[in-house]
Amino acid sequence: MAWFAENYLVIDYGSSYIKGALYEGGAGASKILRLESLPIVSIGSADPVALALVREARAEDDAADVPGPQESLQHVELGEYEYNLVRYVLSFFPEEQNFIINLPQEKLYVRDLNIPVINPRQLPEMIPFEVENLIPITLEEAEVQGIIAESNEESTRVVSFSVNRQVLIDTVEPLQRGDSAIRMLSVDAVGLAEFARLLPENDYRDRVIAQIDMGGEYTIFNALKNGQLIFTRKLDLGGADITRLVAEQFKLGNDEAEQRKLELGLDLTFLNKELQPDDAWFKRLRVEKSEYVKLLKKVESLFKELCEEIERSVLSLPVESPQVFYCSGGLSLMAGVIDYLGQELGRRVTAYPVALSNGENPALWATAIGTSAHYQRKSQDRLDFLNSPFGSTLKGGELNFNMFSTPIMILLLSVILFLGGLLAGVVLDRRQIQANRTELIKVARTIPGVKASSNYKTILNNIKQVCRTRLRSAGGTEDGQGILQILQEITRLTPGPDDLFFKLRLLTYTGDGVKFDADVNNYEDSTRLIAALKKSTLFSKVELAKNQRAYNQKLIRITVQIKLNRQSKLAGASCN
Repeated sequence: MAWFAENYLVIDYGSSYIKGALYEGGAGASKILRLESLPIVSIGSADPVALALVREARAEDDAADVPGPQESLQHVELGEYEYNLVRYVLSFFPEEQNFIINLPQEKLYVRDLNIPVINPRQLPEMIPFEVENLIPITLEEAEVQGIIAESNEESTRVVSFSVNRQVLIDTVEPLQRGDSAIRMLSVDAVGLAEFARLLPENDYRDRVIAQIDMGGEYTIFNALKNGQLIFTRKLDLGGADITRLVAEQFKLGNDEAEQRKLELGLDLTFLNKELQPDDAWFKRLRVEKSEYVKLLKKVESLFKELCEEIERSVLSLPVESPQVFYCSGGLSLMAGVIDYLGQELGRRVTAYPVALSNGENPALWATAIGTSAHYQRKSQDRLDFLNSPFGSTLKGGELNFNMFSTPIMILLLSVILFLGGLLAGVVLDRRQIQANRTELIKVARTIPGVKASSNYKTILNNIKQVCRTRLRSAGGTEDGQGILQILQEITRLTPGPDDLFFKLRLLTYTGDGVKFDADVNNYEDSTRLIAALKKSTLFSKVELAKNQRAYNQKLIRITVQIKLNRQSKLAGASCN
């Protein structure tokens, strides 16, 4: 499952068929979901039911856009393009809202430009002015896009595409219904060129290759260097020209001639007499052998003209001749065509060595698949007529949140799981706290001196008070360090009256030691007393805090501070 996935429909509106590729795209990747095609028909030969459905869809869109009474379905004007496009979407993809479409080559003005070297970011602004005098419409009427074909130290070659703005409006209007959106509006030649980049990289990297896409009304000739489009041209020959030859040969209408063309299975290899089938084959097709051969020779003359136009195009290239020519389009599937082009051009002509996973022939879907690959590029690297102030008004639709549905659902699920776990943790903690309080009240009843209470905070304060009282009382006796022991130690270490005059005046117990005042004869005696007291293992520190003459000026009044050396079981004990 792709993150931020959305479906989009690539529509290749040809001259004989509409072909569409439905993709699921997201996170820089895409995959084909369906491929569908439908013949293009004229309004005059349209199926009445299909025509009514298309008119109804058009009327519903008009009603949504313009309030008030609407015209009847019978009077809704439909052009052939709109009828076929809406009919196609309603037939195969009625639920889709995101569309990618190309402008056909016949509606474009393609011009090759040679622009002096400038900053590439300035090219979009320069191209319209460079092409202004080369197209039959004014810049006020036109939208101009271009791609860099080649760049060197002196100049930049650009392939430009210009189109009338009204053509852009007419192209996207049939798809602007409800909240539908046009994701990209490019051109057939660029989509076709992008398809070549699906080949193995060695087939186009550092090489010049050509593309021949033979459609219904015309053929697109592309030249690519290093996978980049450097030249494109529309050649006026396609499958419809062969249909017209069949119509003339057998005196048929256009629709009957198209059907007859498919029945005959024209094969250019039959021009070789040795390869022609037997008489039974012609009899089965209800055609005279002479008529068939005559038709083949007329078809051959068309392909000769096509080869001459391809040769002229090759001579016009700004690079060396292509090393290989890849064929696509419905006409390329006609038997013997690729071999005939190779012989007539004297070059390597081949089909694309690409296979689609659903077994479809890539020759029919090259433009649609290539256009999807072009859409996967970064916005600034696309040729997209919607990337302009005017083009942005044609996108339509609103922000589609469907593509965010999967990550949003996963995010919501994660948040729900997180909050659920947090809530469960809070409930369990509250239960544990209540159990601890109950246990505390139960234990407190067994402690002597703790007053009974139903409030756990009161019980805690009572327990702390009892604890501190017991620590203070135990601190004076633990390990024999009571006040009597301290006096005994001072007496033991003080030199006798024969050696030292000593008279204790005041002794104060400070909790972690004692402080006493005494009288001695002189300063030397005070020093001797301090030295004697320091020999005790009971005292950790002994210092002379005060040393001065007494009131009678005969004795020395001293103050001694002693810290106790506590290493009992109560050391570090706390009631917190």
